[in-house]
Amino acid sequence: MEQMPNNWRFKIRLRDGSVTPGRIEASETSKLIDKIDMQGKEVLDVGAWDGHFGVISLQKGAREVTCLDIVIRPTIKFIKAHFQFEHMHLVKGSIYDFNPHRQYDVVLFYGVFYHLSDPVQALTNCFRLSREIVAVEGVMHKDDLPSMILLAPNEIAPGDNSNIFSLSTSMITKLARTCGFEPIFEQGGTADPRSQLGRRGAMVFIRTHLDEKKYADWSFPIAPIKLDKC
Repeated sequence: MEQMPNNWRFKIRLRDGSVTPGRIEASETSKLIDKIDMQGKEVLDVGAWDGHFGVISLQKGAREVTCLDIVIRPTIKFIKAHFQFEHMHLVKGSIYDFNPHRQYDVVLFYGVFYHLSDPVQALTNCFRLSREIVAVEGVMHKDDLPSMILLAPNEIAPGDNSNIFSLSTSMITKLARTCGFEPIFEQGGTADPRSQLGRRGAMVFIRTHLDEKKYADWSFPIAPIKLDKC
């Protein structure tokens, strides 16, 4: 068996039945991925980390998975080699400047937006990149009005300064509708984003329509850049 690297985020079951020593159980992510038919789909996993969602997507019948992250970690390289996935592509880059001229059937945005300085731009880009489905998971709260709450360091997770924003589910939904998507699944979230219980939520959106001219008029321009592909 290949030499296993350190610093795993997810628990991923390997071919011999062993499990990588991550801290996130597969059951914690099933609320997002189980709602999506991956058969024959082209999938973009934004913030792929260890490749957990890429593994599940390919095992569920996805035709191709592109794993996008600002760092290509040893853990995801191990996963690609271990499973011998020819159709898992590792791409180093950011959702802020990822080439919008290529679209995917499914875009997965798990555990990322609340760490970003501009989550609205990042979410908008995810919707622009999807032909069919976008799944979002992260720190979100319930509010009838679209709102975004700035979080102080350590406010929701002691010792973790990486959490910046909580977005309301209504704000995410309005962003989605602006891009021609409607929600088909929502779970979690809380009226108090600082609460440790139920502070994370998941939402799945499906494309219903798009006014191409109106969309082009308001949408943010993104210049294509050359990305490294492993």
